Amino acid sequence: MNASRSLLTAAVVAVFITLGSCASLDSVVSAVTGEAPGEAFAAEMQMQIIFPLVFYGYGGDPEHGYEESIGTVWEQTDRESGDVLRYERALLRRNDDGTMWWYVASGAHGELNEFEVLVNERFEAIEMVWPDPDTGDIQRHTLRRPVQATEEEVDEAEAYTVPFHPEEVDDEADDDFRVQQEQVNVTVGAGTFPAEYLRIEDREDPRNVYEVWSSDDVPGRLIRHSITEGDDEWSGELVDVRSGYRTRFEAY
Repeated sequence: MNASRSLLTAAVVAVFITLGSCASLDSVVSAVTGEAPGEAFAAEMQMQIIFPLVFYGYGGDPEHGYEESIGTVWEQTDRESGDVLRYERALLRRNDDGTMWWYVASGAHGELNEFEVLVNERFEAIEMVWPDPDTGDIQRHTLRRPVQATEEEVDEAEAYTVPFHPEEVDDEADDDFRVQQEQVNVTVGAGTFPAEYLRIEDREDPRNVYEVWSSDDVPGRLIRHSITEGDDEWSGELVDVRSGYRTRFEAY
């Protein structure tokens, strides 16, 4: 993965912090389409936004360390505004056909969008179940197109993926970035962990710095990260590792 793409994550974070601060997804849909969204359509739009962030961004590697009923909670903070986005995911069930049910949630300002999502072996979301926010009735919907289904979508998803080791940074990036690595202890909301620290600094503009703390002993591997891009700063950390997750929305 090219380290420069990691720094682009900052721009993505800004969009979603703005979204969480200024408007609900329903109102965004209304502004774009000129009409109130249908429930399934609005929920699918939420999933198209939430899924790449929760699975490919703030939480690291979804294939590492998750067992049935185990989940992680992440928080991403805009240091200037203080806005906090919350991300949560948990493996609910592995099916015999290779598909998996996951709990996925994202939100800000005390509002959490919750789904139970069926993903295939390529980690594409293919079906989702969620509670109606007004009635509590359970809704089920097959996605019109799997999230991250096309090559272009997979390439875009890689922009959310963080490198965990210097060897995962492209050789060509050496001319553009300084890469530092060391073993440290890091304390976050979920506790204190021995971690591998990786720092990537833009040689052209030292104000652009990407830092990640990771451990193979943590589900998802990612413990903390920090992005500084010019005057903008974001940080995210693992705030909890939980057990006991099971379906709440009658997904299976």
